[in-house]
Amino acid sequence: MGSSLGKRVLIVDDDEHIRVIVSKLVEHAGYRTLTAPGGAEALAHLVTGEPVDLIILDIDMPGMNGFEVLKRARDKGVTAPVVMLTARTKDEHVLEGYQLGADYYVTKPFQAQTVLNIVQFLIGDLTAEQRTELEKKL
Repeated sequence: MGSSLGKRVLIVDDDEHIRVIVSKLVEHAGYRTLTAPGGAEALAHLVTGEPVDLIILDIDMPGMNGFEVLKRARDKGVTAPVVMLTARTKDEHVLEGYQLGADYYVTKPFQAQTVLNIVQFLIGDLTAEQRTELEKKL
C-alpha cells in the first residue's frame, strides 16, 4: 500500500515465537524491525537507542510489564504510536492500555492482516484515500 521508507518498528514480547512472527510480518511489508524480549530492554532502547516509528507491545512479561513500559516511555517523552498486542481481553485491561497512551489494542490470537493494517494506518505513507479505505477495515 504505502511506502515504509525504512521506518522502524520495535516489537516487545517475552515469547520469541511471537517476536519472530510479528517481525516477519512487518518486515515483509517493508519495515525495519527491532525486538526486545522484555520491558526493561525495550525501555532502555526507547530511551537511549535509535528512535522508532512504532512500538508493538505485549503486556504480560516478567519483570516490567507492558503497562509499565508504556507509562515510563510516555513519561520520558516517547511519542511513537503503540499497539498493545496481548492475551489480556478484559475491558479494564483495554481501558488501562488506552489511558496510558496506547493507540490500538489487539488481543491474541490475532489476525496477521489486522496487525499489518494497523501498522500501515499508523505509520504507512498513505494517500488520504488509502487511509480512509484502511480505516474502514479497522
